[in-house]
Amino acid sequence: MGLDVAATFTAVHGADEDAAIRLFGGDPERARPREIENLCIQDYGERTLPFRSGSADVVVEDNGYQGSREEVLRPLSRLGRTASAFWNVNAVSG
Repeated sequence: MGLDVAATFTAVHGADEDAAIRLFGGDPERARPREIENLCIQDYGERTLPFRSGSADVVVEDNGYQGSREEVLRPLSRLGRTASAFWNVNAVSG
């Protein structure tokens, strides 16, 4: 996927997909469905990719950290079980 420098993966189980997209500053009307296996770095626009995996909404941020911020995680956790993990260029992770 070309996530060489830094990335954040955030998953929300049982959430409303449109609400999750909005919490990351996205517009659900502009979202296009894709399979994660078919993504590559050229596909990134704003570098935030929402997708569905089973019953979870997953947001992948290339070099972004919105999903690690309390202001995003707290409302996401009200939508369903939420988990977020990130790493950066210095190999710091959380």
